[in-house]
Amino acid sequence: SVRVVNANSGQWSELLTGLTSATDVLVIGSQIYVLQISTNLSAGAPGQLIRFKNKDALPEVVATGLIGASGMIYDPARDAIFVSELFAGRITRIQR
Repeated sequence: SVRVVNANSGQWSELLTGLTSATDVLVIGSQIYVLQISTNLSAGAPGQLIRFKNKDALPEVVATGLIGASGMIYDPARDAIFVSELFAGRITRIQR
């Protein structure tokens, strides 16, 4: 899941649920991108990048086949997301 923590009170709430292997979250406008290290961790399946158009939307798969997806960053000049694939030793550019 993705949680929101209030830094003043320490209380948290669920933002997105149903995720089992999230490694990074990126918010661009109202869209929420979630990076998953694997689609089936116990089977060793590759990961994926999913997008929620807003916190109440269903997820959409943006990219699949990511090997050990561990982090991401957004480059607004290129309108692209760069994903680090730890086990593949590469950075993958995903055009929005």
